[in-house]
Amino acid sequence: MHKFRPHSLHRLMARPRLKSEILSEGAKAFCREIAGQIAYGYQPSVTSKYLEKGLALEDEAIALYNHVFFTDLAKNTARRENTWLSGECDLYDGQRIRDIKTAWSLATFPKTSDDVHCTEYEWQMRAYMQLWDCDEAEVCYCLLDTPDDLIGHEDEAMHIVSEIPAHMRITSKLYRRDPQLERLMVEKIEAGWECIARELKQIEADHPA
Repeated sequence: MHKFRPHSLHRLMARPRLKSEILSEGAKAFCREIAGQIAYGYQPSVTSKYLEKGLALEDEAIALYNHVFFTDLAKNTARRENTWLSGECDLYDGQRIRDIKTAWSLATFPKTSDDVHCTEYEWQMRAYMQLWDCDEAEVCYCLLDTPDDLIGHEDEAMHIVSEIPAHMRITSKLYRRDPQLERLMVEKIEAGWECIARELKQIEADHPA
């Protein structure tokens, strides 16, 4: 059975227009995408300058976090799975998960915890909390100099930020575990499985051997 990834779980969790429905139209479309990937055996690749910066500076972002909060956390490399989910968080100290995000620029860097919050990240953290069986997960946005080859024609002043005090270059949002929301997550995932199974049958029917 397909195990959902924390980073894309928000697409399944959208609220449907009708109370009688479990999945929204967007969630059903997401399940159709997954069915197509299963039937044809491929994984879509996503790339952008924003992702490139995050990957290139991941170690530097972790080092900034450790410097500001006097920790010595190392990148987690273990993937965990349960019946419904499969994921790999960034940092885990035995009590709290930290997920490191690297802001594209000073303009896009969230200045308050309210700016950090979004549905996508909240459900990602809730998935990690279930996988690691822990009570707290934190999204941590870091602001770092953008590599020269990625800045392009943008204002360099928005990208060369290392002169800003370190403690002003991290903004975080903490989420706490909620059993009721986890039950909803499981309900949506199981409904997603049913939707994926229906789509796979339709693909088979439309392409008889």
